[in-house]
Amino acid sequence: MRHDQNYKELLTAFFREFIELFFPEIAKGLDFSEIHFEDKEQFRDAKKRRGKIVDLLAKVRLSDNEVYVFIHTEIQSARYRGDFSERMFWLYCRLYDKYRCPIIPVALFTYPKKSEPKKNTFGISFPFGKFLDFRYLKIELKTLNWRDFLRNPNPLAAALMAEMGIDPKDRPKVKLECLRTIVKLPIDEDRRLLLGDFVDSYLALNPEEQQEFQKIVESDFAKEEPYKMRMNQWTQKGYDKGKEDGLTQGLNQGLNQGLNQGLNTGREAMIKTLNGFIRIRFPDYLSEAGQMLDQIDFKGLAEIGEALSGFETGEQAILFIRKRLPAM
Repeated sequence: MRHDQNYKELLTAFFREFIELFFPEIAKGLDFSEIHFEDKEQFRDAKKRRGKIVDLLAKVRLSDNEVYVFIHTEIQSARYRGDFSERMFWLYCRLYDKYRCPIIPVALFTYPKKSEPKKNTFGISFPFGKFLDFRYLKIELKTLNWRDFLRNPNPLAAALMAEMGIDPKDRPKVKLECLRTIVKLPIDEDRRLLLGDFVDSYLALNPEEQQEFQKIVESDFAKEEPYKMRMNQWTQKGYDKGKEDGLTQGLNQGLNQGLNQGLNTGREAMIKTLNGFIRIRFPDYLSEAGQMLDQIDFKGLAEIGEALSGFETGEQAILFIRKRLPAM
């Protein structure tokens, strides 16, 4: 999904900042002068009869010696059908078996709504003893308060605030604070655009929010014309994009945008997005799924959108979709 790809691009460009922002003690022990990313590392799950591509795998040297470690980051944007901790352990074993190097596992949860805290352990135990206690680091963005990162000098904080816990009434203000920071960062233009486009994608404003945002920009940047022009370009781009695409911004963001545009337009866009995802993930089931999606109401489509990326097989997806069909 494009959502996961957005994160991969962002974290690849700001990997050092990612570790420094959330795991500062670990960052102190690493040498970031050379970071190597393993491209599309894939392993076959014989039991589930499908492959799994590792989201992000970075190779970094320890700062005090020549030992290299791998930092494996999984980006989880929707509810996982199964034991996610078991999957993290399975990937850890596959990676260690291949590289025989120390591995630091990280899970980045980017759910569209705040949910129950996720466990980050997987164990095997019996009444007579515990034989496995696997743990991984986790970040749950929606549980974080954007205000706690407002004055953080880390460039990545300015982008990820857009995905943290935000009161709906604060959306224009949060976008302003994100972009205010980004336009003034002492970084190269390509990295600045990457940060700004990320914020733009996840905080696309509706017409009312757009007006409020514009008023704040005009007031706060009255004497800073270059910054004001950049802010206006970004927010207008995001507004036009949200207006044109509706739910196609992604399954997770689609519900809110679709509601802003009207249920009919949102429903058509949601169906288009779901079909696009199925075409990539479960191509053999595209025709069957497409026929069923056309019969499902907006609420049912939204439920499918939240769950779809967590399915391991096309059969699971079809069964879930079939249960959302209207009663005959």
